[in-house]
Amino acid sequence: MTSKRRLCLIVLFAAVLCLGSLAAQAQQLSEGFESATFPTGDDGPWLVRNQSTTIGTNTQCWNRFTIPCCTPTAGAMEPWVAHGGSSHAGANFNCTSGTNTISGWLISKQLSALQNGNQVTFWTRKASPDTFPDRLELRLCLDGAPGSCGLAGSTGATATDVGTFTTLLVSVNPTLITGVYPTVFTQFSATLSGLPAGPNAGRIAFRYFVTNGGPSGANSDIMSIDDVIVTNTVPVELMTFDVE
Repeated sequence: MTSKRRLCLIVLFAAVLCLGSLAAQAQQLSEGFESATFPTGDDGPWLVRNQSTTIGTNTQCWNRFTIPCCTPTAGAMEPWVAHGGSSHAGANFNCTSGTNTISGWLISKQLSALQNGNQVTFWTRKASPDTFPDRLELRLCLDGAPGSCGLAGSTGATATDVGTFTTLLVSVNPTLITGVYPTVFTQFSATLSGLPAGPNAGRIAFRYFVTNGGPSGANSDIMSIDDVIVTNTVPVELMTFDVE
């Protein structure tokens, strides 16, 4: 091998290592819900709120599903294995009672580098067969004042309120029909756009939002999410060199 080719390979290897380092630094949120204390996340504290019309037996609505299956704690049974690791987070029809509107919020830790070009990805699925439709929303809030997206009232007060989480990024099965929400783990993503010049502070939130839901309702069953990632916008310049 000539010295020129050897040097080119060294430069290429160094470039690959550099890009790998950038990729590792590019995630401002990486959540697999492996932390034993829920809703405290692996990557920082999350918030849980149940704003359903009435509160059912699953009082916090969102729970950590973990191995082994079928622990007796209400809402904590694992209906299927996690997408990654041993745990995931989910909600079910017992967030409310009777026939009512379910509105359960799982709110991320505080994020400080939200800006146009960030990508949010997550994996989700529901029970099979899909007999009772489920719906999941991914929403975004930018702080109007420091930390305001995490304050009480930031999601409103009632089952139909969204508070300051007014930006809808993803809606899985928005019209609540069977056969739309995936029954195997499927990835969804959104790219942030239209935001003020960043970086901005704020939070993302998952909202389990099902009308005509509950134990007696025609809608709502059980669903979960896993492997939530928010990726920073990292500009990468590619350069060429002539090496003699």
